[in-house]
Amino acid sequence: MRQLSLMDMKVESERGDSPQDENRSRELRDSLMLLFTNPFLVDLARLIAEDKSAEIATWNPE
Repeated sequence: MRQLSLMDMKVESERGDSPQDENRSRELRDSLMLLFTNPFLVDLARLIAEDKSAEIATWNPE
């Protein structure tokens, strides 16, 4: 799977993408929105960023 940066997405959208490219960009955008609005994943990302390995090993999101 090809990884896109936000800059790549902006350049592709300005270039006049094909419908297939637009669908891929829309799916990526929707996936990112789910990722950044999911409290479970936000908490996990925070623990990873803070390198809290011990907390991650015993973390219970409930």
